[in-house]
Amino acid sequence: VIPTCVDMNHFDPSKVSEESKRALRSRYALASEDRVMLYLGSWGSLYLPDKMLAFFNALRARSPHVKFIILSNNPSEIQLTNTA
Repeated sequence: VIPTCVDMNHFDPSKVSEESKRALRSRYALASEDRVMLYLGSWGSLYLPDKMLAFFNALRARSPHVKFIILSNNPSEIQLTNTA
């Protein structure tokens, strides 16, 4: 999170109910022990996707319960292969 770009009063994790968290975990098939690395924004060569994926793979090697979710405004540019 880049605090200068985020309204921390609006995006306050303490305001999210446990019921909402459970519903989202269920919707995206996330186990309770899973941790999420989230990429939010444009995805393309300017944003170093290879380095993001290398970081995720290094993190997953240390913590196998990490999932990587990419939310992008240009999903047609996202081309990934399953490395699981």
